[in-house]
Amino acid sequence: MAVIIFILVFICVVFLNIVLFKYLEKCRQLRHRLTEMGVPGAKLSFSFRGFCLPYLQDMLYEKETEAAEQCFITTDRYPN
Repeated sequence: MAVIIFILVFICVVFLNIVLFKYLEKCRQLRHRLTEMGVPGAKLSFSFRGFCLPYLQDMLYEKETEAAEQCFITTDRYPN
């Protein structure tokens, strides 16, 4: 009986580690893209906000929208 409990606990721990790794990897990718887009490092610090996936996704959406608007304004200003 103890072996079965140990195996179940072990499987749960491994599963949680995989989920945590994927979450942290996604946060790392978003922080890297935000850094490339010019977001200051203070906003991407290793505090709670630096690991909050919705916060990082919203910030990336805002930066991509700003870049798209800037591109549209530039393109609209110089028509072919």
